[in-house]
Amino acid sequence: MLFKILLYWAFMAIGIYIGIKRKRSSIRWDAREVTFFKWLLTISLALLIFILGVGIGSNHEVVHNLRRIGFSAVLIAMSGLVGSVVFAYAGRKLIGLDRYCQLADKGADNHHD
Repeated sequence: MLFKILLYWAFMAIGIYIGIKRKRSSIRWDAREVTFFKWLLTISLALLIFILGVGIGSNHEVVHNLRRIGFSAVLIAMSGLVGSVVFAYAGRKLIGLDRYCQLADKGADNHHD
């Protein structure tokens, strides 16, 4: 169990390191790379949610008690969703990012087409 947690943290640390190195270099992300990573993220999340659904569906105890735990599960999920949106918005405002996650320049025109 501890190994898995450390493995996840290691993958995250490697990703952060690559992102920082890439940001500091003169090489910038081109549109194709950004599109690829967005696509990869979407596919990865869909696969993760699918695997989670398979795990839940194969657990007979969860399926048997679904009606009883359903309301609580929906309430917890919605609370997490609302909390994530609120804190992401507040964090973005706190560090000065616009709605496109670019540094907001108060004097410049920040319209994106």
